[in-house]
Amino acid sequence: MDKKYILQVFIAGSSPDIQSKIVELKEQLSDNLGENSYVLRVVDVLDKPEIADEEKIIATPTMVRMEPVPIKKIILNLNEKELKSEIELLTMD
Repeated sequence: MDKKYILQVFIAGSSPDIQSKIVELKEQLSDNLGENSYVLRVVDVLDKPEIADEEKIIATPTMVRMEPVPIKKIILNLNEKELKSEIELLTMD
């Protein structure tokens, strides 16, 4: 059975640039993990600071692998060249 990744990405604000980066992130996740192999929740820390506090998010953008355990966190660069490597780091067991 294939793994199902539950991921959260923490951002600050929803500018057009951030939104385009989220689209790129989803494309990279689909390419690297498979389209139906992950769920991505986007959390704007300006709208939901309590969630960022609970998850101990200290910088944005940060992506958290909630499942499968262990939980992993990585501060993202979100540039196209780095994104594939960042996803690989986050999804390694």
